[in-house]
Amino acid sequence: MIEGGAVLELIKAHIAKRKLVQAAVQEMAKELGVEGGVTNRLEGNLLGVIFPGDRHPDFKAPDRNGVCYPKKNSEWAKRLAAAPRYQPASIVISDALGVPTDLHYTSQNCYGSTGIGHPFQECGFLYLSESGPFAMWIPDVPGEVALMEAEGKTVKDPAKSFVPEFDGCRRIDREEWDFVVAQYQLQKKRKQAEGEKA
Repeated sequence: MIEGGAVLELIKAHIAKRKLVQAAVQEMAKELGVEGGVTNRLEGNLLGVIFPGDRHPDFKAPDRNGVCYPKKNSEWAKRLAAAPRYQPASIVISDALGVPTDLHYTSQNCYGSTGIGHPFQECGFLYLSESGPFAMWIPDVPGEVALMEAEGKTVKDPAKSFVPEFDGCRRIDREEWDFVVAQYQLQKKRKQAEGEKA
């Protein structure tokens, strides 16, 4: 659970960047007069659009899903390429907090490395609104290190010495986060009911 410190500032900056990217996508969609589109799942930028009628001449014919992508070297291809993007939360967290997302090891006469967690989602943020509550997840680095050492492998740093403790954060169980979400939704529902009575 994120309650303060540098990690709170980190998630707020990430949310602000996501909002900026989403606003840019909406502005481009409005300018093109499109009814839908495809965004980059990791970075949020606009990749292709669905035109309700005639397509813009800078775009190719629709694919089988009705999505039109910009023609190479067209003005819109340049604009979409230059559009703002955000870094994936996994990269933001691992870079800023030094969270290892892979393990490097040696074993007798060999060496190797392996990833920890789900690819591209090793770490992430959880939040219900811009004002919180906030949480994040990271891989169980000490647990993975212990498993590899039980197999007779020697794990190298930074994973070997990583301690998952961050200023302003406390470890919670999934059930506690579920409880926080339920409280938030109940409070939101009560506020809506009070607003309807007024």
